[in-house]
Amino acid sequence: MKKTKWLALLLCLAMACSLVACGSKEKNDTKTPENSSGNETNQDNQNSEEDKKDDAQGEDSQGDDAQGEGSDTTNGDTASGNLPLSETVEELSFWISRDYQYLDDINDMSAIQELEKRTNVHINWNIVSSNEATEKFGLMLASGSIPDMVRMNNVTYPGGLEKSVDDGLFLDVTDFVAQYMPAYKGWLDSDPALAKGTKTDSGRLVGIYTLNGDNDGMGKEMAWDGILVRKDWLDKLGMEVPETIDEWHEALKGFKEQFGAEAPLMIGSDGTMLFGAFMTAYGILPEFFQVDGKVKFGPAEPGYKDYVQMLRDWYAEGLIDPNFMTNDAKVAASNDYMGTGKAGAGASLWGYAADLLNTDYHFNDDPDFYLIGAKNPVLNKGDKSYSGYNGSAIGSPIIISASSKNPELACRWLDYLYTEEGMILNQYGIEGVTYTKDENGYHFTDWILKGDNEIGIVGSDAYHYHMLGTASFGWYNWGRFFALQEGNDEAMMCSQPVWDGDSTEWVIPSQVSMTELEGNEYNSLYTAIGTLVDEQTVRYIMGSESMDTWDDFMAKLESYDLQRCIDIQQAALDRYNAR
Repeated sequence: MKKTKWLALLLCLAMACSLVACGSKEKNDTKTPENSSGNETNQDNQNSEEDKKDDAQGEDSQGDDAQGEGSDTTNGDTASGNLPLSETVEELSFWISRDYQYLDDINDMSAIQELEKRTNVHINWNIVSSNEATEKFGLMLASGSIPDMVRMNNVTYPGGLEKSVDDGLFLDVTDFVAQYMPAYKGWLDSDPALAKGTKTDSGRLVGIYTLNGDNDGMGKEMAWDGILVRKDWLDKLGMEVPETIDEWHEALKGFKEQFGAEAPLMIGSDGTMLFGAFMTAYGILPEFFQVDGKVKFGPAEPGYKDYVQMLRDWYAEGLIDPNFMTNDAKVAASNDYMGTGKAGAGASLWGYAADLLNTDYHFNDDPDFYLIGAKNPVLNKGDKSYSGYNGSAIGSPIIISASSKNPELACRWLDYLYTEEGMILNQYGIEGVTYTKDENGYHFTDWILKGDNEIGIVGSDAYHYHMLGTASFGWYNWGRFFALQEGNDEAMMCSQPVWDGDSTEWVIPSQVSMTELEGNEYNSLYTAIGTLVDEQTVRYIMGSESMDTWDDFMAKLESYDLQRCIDIQQAALDRYNAR
């Protein structure tokens, strides 16, 4: 199976949707709410598995374990015992941003065909690619011809979702959820964090959000990216996986001196790594973060100077990629560097851990080649490690057009995908065709895992031939990735749970929202601030700017009205916390 393609899909989703935890993740063990589990469904579709994703789940500062008894709403008719939703076939339209289209028509997918058969609802899909989504979204709004449902991935509404309602283009669905979405409402009622994150600051429900989880219920995504380091090199150096900045310094020196690594550590072109690796040792994150409810800006904090000085020293010693400006490794270090011995450590995806990078690309013949996950470094042994990963139980929303002739049906159709039966169809497909099930859970068939099919496709390609995959919504089951990557557990276990050991309590929840006026002002100010930080950081690291000018740098930041940006972020966070 071609894991690399699949991981690329995950990365796109994660970056766009905010878009997960084994180990440190506090899992919400709430089962499907009783009123929405589809108690009348075929028992074959009622088994739940365990394991919560491995390619995109991690702690999120907003999640808690609070559990309720679920919604007692009973006037919706989405439960599978009440299917189909209509006696005759009804049609709805759906706008969605989606890449990796393996079939010309989504309605040719077996899972989508089965969904139509069960619900008696035919979907007319309006599909755009992620790179044209913003433009096409704007054109759609301007035209006034808006489909019944719009999935808000890769796009934002100017001024926020509440303004979309105030502008008369989309619906406040608070009453629709109460009346027609017992499954979705049941999940929101079962966990205060879900209820809080899916409502607006004024308490309205505008979007119907994708809810992340596993086979058992809802929970935060697992971390899908972190530091990978050459464990085989560490073993030959007689070293454990580094924990402190000093230990990392010694390891990187060893990589350079003993193994000839030309880029012992790979970093991003802006001098940072995804989720703040190494930077968090100095008590900061790359941009805005919060400590005990107070918003701060990492580059303006004292720790940022210490971080930059550390990288400056390492760069001078040849411990950092000398071409980091062009070899941007912010999200994932170059496979060519990590796989050939040019580099010893850098940010990467869990699917490249263990020997999988070498297995996929055959960069070398070294049987000892092995990449292992490392936690974000700390200054002192025993210090708490932090991460900027914003894993959340809440994904992107779907909004309902105010011009829809049947918003009730749209809500009922969506609600089916929050039932266990709907989730299994949406995430695993059709039993016997795309998956099988036993006492150990769900397993994808050889048609998908081994390309045992008539069209010569395998892995993620084969999966997307039957199901929406990373573009799906409703109850988004990260647990299915265990089944999709069956046989590669070693790579996940030696990396992903390690990354989930980093605390995410400094992260500002992704559901925090600015008002239209705040957003306009913030965007006009922050562009210059971000550019200044990136440019100055690189100059300091490369030694082209004297550290004696640091105070001037800080003064310039303030002159760009940084404090106003902090105040806007603070106001948005305060409103979120008051929900």
